[in-house]
Amino acid sequence: MSRISSMAYKRMQPSFSSDDGKHRSHSNSRLFDRIYGKNGCLKAFEHTTSYDETISGFMRRRFAGNGERSLPLRYGTNPHQKDDAELFIADDEMPIKVLNGSPGYINILDGLNGWQLVKELTEATGLPSAASFKHVSPAGAAIGIPLNEAEIISCMVADLPLDTKKPSLAAAYARARGSHLLFFLLLFFT
Repeated sequence: MSRISSMAYKRMQPSFSSDDGKHRSHSNSRLFDRIYGKNGCLKAFEHTTSYDETISGFMRRRFAGNGERSLPLRYGTNPHQKDDAELFIADDEMPIKVLNGSPGYINILDGLNGWQLVKELTEATGLPSAASFKHVSPAGAAIGIPLNEAEIISCMVADLPLDTKKPSLAAAYARARGSHLLFFLLLFFT
């Protein structure tokens, strides 16, 4: 049988109170062992986990290749989580590739949710589809039926050459983004 020691903290003061809040003497070794053992194990596991995450993150960044198995993120769920935000895959190549910029975790979730919604819309209708997500919530979704003149103006795409006869991905995108903007304007001005 092997023993593992963790030197997580130089000194840890055990609590000498029982579960009922009554203080016990130092000589009550069973209570001491139980309380110190639980707290000591928790501290050791927390320390070991932190160490393992640090080492595995370094190894992924150092040896996983340029975007093949890991993708550094601008930040985690919130902007204050900057240091360790990373998306990685263990056994295969990364299924996505960033073409421009540096995405955050929420951007990745928006993209994955948008992909799923577009896939389902396309399968259900057989038409080109587009979706717009904002902070993991759908802000606009549309199928690519041609835009009429009023929609072209309201979606702010009058300067683009859109096909007004056939379904197109451009029309779906303009309508999805346009509904996102209209929703925002309705919230802002009401």
